This record gives sequence, structure tokens and C-alpha cells, in this order.
Amino acid sequence: MNSTAITLEPELQSRLITGHDWTGNAVKNWDISTLAGAGALRSTANDMLKFLAANLELRESILSSAMEQTHLLQNSTDIPDVEIGLGWHVFKKYGTEILWHNGGTGGYRSFIGFDKNKSLGVVVLSNSTNDIDDIGLHLLEEQYPLAQLEPTKERTAIELDPEIFEAYVGEYDFAPDIVMTITKEEEAFYAQLTGQPRFEIFPESETEFFLKVVDAQLTFVKDEQEHVTHVILHQNGIDQQAIKRGVEIDWGEMTLPREILEQYVGKYELVPGFVITITKEGNRLMAQATGQPKAEIFAESETKFFYKVVDAQITFQKDDNGEVVSLVLHQGGQNQTAQKID
Repeated sequence: MNSTAITLEPELQSRLITGHDWTGNAVKNWDISTLAGAGALRSTANDMLKFLAANLELRESILSSAMEQTHLLQNSTDIPDVEIGLGWHVFKKYGTEILWHNGGTGGYRSFIGFDKNKSLGVVVLSNSTNDIDDIGLHLLEEQYPLAQLEPTKERTAIELDPEIFEAYVGEYDFAPDIVMTITKEEEAFYAQLTGQPRFEIFPESETEFFLKVVDAQLTFVKDEQEHVTHVILHQNGIDQQAIKRGVEIDWGEMTLPREILEQYVGKYELVPGFVITITKEGNRLMAQATGQPKAEIFAESETKFFYKVVDAQITFQKDDNGEVVSLVLHQGGQNQTAQKID
């Protein structure tokens, strides 16, 4: 794989294709200094096909034995048709077993996957931030559906008094080691996540901002005293909450009838291999995540609950018919949606 590297020599640099954001505008490359193997490798379709062929044993490699070990299942999950190998997701559906993984940085997305029984493999590379996983899976097994995309919403920046933005400047904790830093330089505003470049953000209103390098938006939230308490990152259909450092949010508690609690009982898939199971014990509602102990959750409204053993909250979501279809786990500054599967 002679065209795969972290630091590109001039000949390889001259062949590097320009990355683009979700609107088609060219963006700068991300140069990731930490965990380079997880986001700083550059490669070509031909090189990735060599790697794929070696995994399928279609070409000889001194690493064949090691590669074979990565294909072995390491963990079953509570999610139907999903298991985990070493560095590979394993999907068992539609009569196939597909090993695959994906990746992405600003301006680029990648997918690699294969079906050993069919000796079939697929590499999909894109110089756009738009997701391509559905394409790769569909090419390996046509019963995996292609995504039905909505037209991209056009966003227009407004003029905003820089003094208004002063209240947003600070650090917001998404997780113990993931922080979003909000800064202002003259009349420009910036957001930077731990380990990522700093990007300019543009106001749509006094509290709503958007990025141009990726399809992502920020909403700054204030309390009744107009103090900024947290920010919500909207990206890839997920809303992730980050609490502003130095701010405490007080969660209340109330009692709900048993019939309301009954609606929430079931299993909710957060990510492959990770399920939150909700049970009812008398008038108590309990939550248990895969591999973790059971803990009681307490109501602050009919749909919002919180833990006392950890700083985490759960919001149950209903469809238009009033049926519970998912929950959102709020923890470590993140809002993660889990679909109800049972």
C-alpha cells in the first residue's frame, strides 16, 4: 500500500483530492496530531482494494493470519443481527455476514466491507462529508436500503452584535475528555472540539448558529435569568448537549402513575452492542445498560427522567399516536437517541 500514509511526500500530496463540506464547498484538510491511526491516514481506492483483497485471501500477505484473527467474533450484542470483531462491525442479516467499518474527517468519508462467503468486497471513498455507509452496505447486499435524503436546507447568516456573543464564550463539556471551546475574535465567532481544528460559526439568530464545513448547527440555551447554561450540537440527526463549565442544572422530581411508567418498559438500542433495558418494579422505573448494573430513574416530568447515581438523564419520545418509540440518553454533554426494539 505505497499510496497510504499519514504525512504525505510531495508526490502523494499532489494527488490528494480536495475535500468538501455538505454544501459542496471546498474545505481544509484536518491534520490530527493525536490518535493518528483513527483519523490521519490518507489512502487511495486501489490501496484500500489491496487491503480488502488480503482480508478476503484473494492475494497473499504475511499478515493473513493476523487479519483472520480480526474477523473472529469477540462480543455478541443485545441487538439482533449485530456482533463485534476486532476493528470490524459484523452484520448478520438478509442471509449474509458482512464485516465492515467506516471513517471520516472534515471533507471526506470512507467505507470498506466484505462478505467472505461470496468473496465480495466494496470500498467507497468520497471527498464530501455526506454519509456513504448506505451505499457500501447496499452494494454488498441490495436488501440494505439506500438512504432517502432530504434536500439540504440553505442557511443564511445574519448580522449579530459581537457583544451578544460574549455570553457564549467559554468551555462546554460533552464528555470528560471532549470539550467544545467557544471563542470570539473581533466580529468572528469560532467553535473547536478537542482534537479537531477550529471552525468559524455563523449566526442564524441570537441563539442559533451553523457551521459551513459540515452540516451541523449549535443552539445556545439560557435559563430564566438569561444565563447561558449549555449548548446543543445538532449533527447527523443527533442532538448532543454540553454543559457550560461553572454552571449547575437542578433536576426536579415527581411521582407518576403506574400506567404511565408501563409505557416505557422495553429495550432501546443505543448503538450496536449497547442496549438500555427499562423495567418497572412496583412504582419504580429502572434502567440497565448493557454490561452495567440496574439503577432507578426518577421523573421530573411525564417523559423526562434522571439518575441519582450518575449525572445522566433520559427523555422518552412518542410518535403521533402516542406510542413510545425511542429514548434520548443525556450524559457527559451528549444526547444519544436509542430506538425501541422490544
